[in-house]
Amino acid sequence: MAVGLTTNGSLIERHLDTIAECVDWTRVSVDAGTATTFDSVRPNHLVKGFDRVLGQMQKLAAVKRGALGYSFLIIQRRVCGSEQGNATAPNGDAIFTNAHEIGEAARRAKEIGCDYFEYKPMVDSAHYLMPFSEDLRAIVREQDAICRRLETDDFAIIAPASMELLSVADDPRQPKKYATCPAMELRTLVTPSGVYPCPYHRGREDKRLGPVPEMPFDIWWQSDERKRAMARTDPRTDCNFYCIRHRTNVVVHALRDVQEEGVDLLSRIERSECPPNDPFF
Repeated sequence: MAVGLTTNGSLIERHLDTIAECVDWTRVSVDAGTATTFDSVRPNHLVKGFDRVLGQMQKLAAVKRGALGYSFLIIQRRVCGSEQGNATAPNGDAIFTNAHEIGEAARRAKEIGCDYFEYKPMVDSAHYLMPFSEDLRAIVREQDAICRRLETDDFAIIAPASMELLSVADDPRQPKKYATCPAMELRTLVTPSGVYPCPYHRGREDKRLGPVPEMPFDIWWQSDERKRAMARTDPRTDCNFYCIRHRTNVVVHALRDVQEEGVDLLSRIERSECPPNDPFF
């Protein structure tokens, strides 16, 4: 079983040896390329917090067994207080964004020894992607070009498919035509507050499958109660946000349809030695 750690990086040094030896991948949420922006988008009580986090990441890079990543969430928000707007929202309002620092953040990630740098868009409270304005798209394109020049065999630049969508689409919604979600069977989320069908529905009480089961998990997983709770989610009405598992679902439903029509396709699928783009396949 692979163990991953997502962290703000402030306590890496306290647990350095354990993380270095036991964690398969560590992803640190930094969201900035400079100390000023770091203090703005990730408020903290640390003394020289940006330098401290990057310094601890560098120490981990020197001794780690697994991969180390620098994560950058593209922030979009209304300007507040004395803050200056540096981009516009799709409606033309001035907003603050950290997108201008994507390239600088990638440079720092490579400098301190990270294996990869990732940047990704924001979502709202209902998990819908925040649309990009034209000038924000231009900023992201420029910064991506800077990032790509930094790539090597030992340092990767990662951007999710949702970035491709936002680069061309004004409406980031993603309607679904299927009534069930096979991918939920592989993405069930267990949290202290309960079990949810997938990360997109975390915290939604109407989608909660129940509390963390007291019975053995495999018994609960096979229970009718769990299956009935999963069936309450209908992607056609509940999942119009962008989902990274949409293409997976389309393929799985297509396989099911041809199988039901009597075409024994599944038995003809051969295991490939080439790693697929989708880890579920």
